[in-house]
Amino acid sequence: MIKGKRKTHLTVENILKLVTEYDIFRWYMPEKGWKLNQVTLSPFRRERNPSFLIGTKHGRVSFIDFADTSFRGDCFDFVRLLFNLPGISDALLLIDKDFGLGLAGGEPTHHYKKVVVEYKQPA
Repeated sequence: MIKGKRKTHLTVENILKLVTEYDIFRWYMPEKGWKLNQVTLSPFRRERNPSFLIGTKHGRVSFIDFADTSFRGDCFDFVRLLFNLPGISDALLLIDKDFGLGLAGGEPTHHYKKVVVEYKQPA
C-alpha cells in the first residue's frame, strides 16, 4: 500500500471545492458592508455614487462595475483586476495563499474554515 497525500492541482474547480465564490468576494472586497444584488461603492476607484454590483445570476456569483463595464466577471477575475495581476493563475495562487488552502504546495493551514464561519452563506 502506498502512503501519502494525493496531489491536488491549483485550479478554479479545486478552489471552489473548498471555498465558495461568495467567500472569495467577502474576503477581498474592501467595502465590507456590501450585500449580494445591491449596488455599492466600486473598489476600483474613489466614488460618491455607488456603481458596483456583486450579484447572483444563473447560480453563480459575479460582479460588474457600471461606471466601467470592462470590470466584470467572476470572483477570480475580481481578484486579478483588484490586485492588477497578469493572469488568472496569479489570482489562483493569491487565493490559495490567503485562504491557506495548500493546493499550490505545502501543508494547508485551513485558515479559510475560521473565516467562513464568521458570516452566513447566501441561499
